Amino acid sequence: MYIVTDRLTLRSFVPSDEQRIVEICGNAQLSAYTSHIPFPYEITDARGWLASQNLENPSFAILLNSDNKLIGNISYQIDKENSTATLGYWLDANHWNNGYMTEAALAIRDIIFSQGYHKIAASHLAPNYASGRVMQKIGMVREGVLKDGVKRNNVYMDVILYGLCSEAR
Repeated sequence: MYIVTDRLTLRSFVPSDEQRIVEICGNAQLSAYTSHIPFPYEITDARGWLASQNLENPSFAILLNSDNKLIGNISYQIDKENSTATLGYWLDANHWNNGYMTEAALAIRDIIFSQGYHKIAASHLAPNYASGRVMQKIGMVREGVLKDGVKRNNVYMDVILYGLCSEAR
């Protein structure tokens, strides 16, 4: 599946994306702002992650339309029983603060709701204010905090929870 926005193309990942994934996820700052990306990030991590991707819980490579360069990932996991999709994403630090993730998230938000799901959920580590801003810009509202919800590099961090119900759009 391809999704094209003004500046981006979202597509399925392919094996040739491995090295670029390592370059992006190998950034210590990116890893510090996520709960699941290890540091250092190796080619075996990229291969394992790519092998874990499936159609029921889609992940999309985010590419710039201007040069077809892979700059990130946006994905969602489906909870059919509760009609909820949980959004996740990461972006090359060299492309932060350009509105790319908001643009990708708006497109994915619309797809999730067009598929009939009732709610989108997402969370971010407390220090990652920019991720919270993306969630707010696509209409999500802060729903709560998991106090010391994640231990990252031997430090407990709060996890900030966001949500958006279909009728609230």
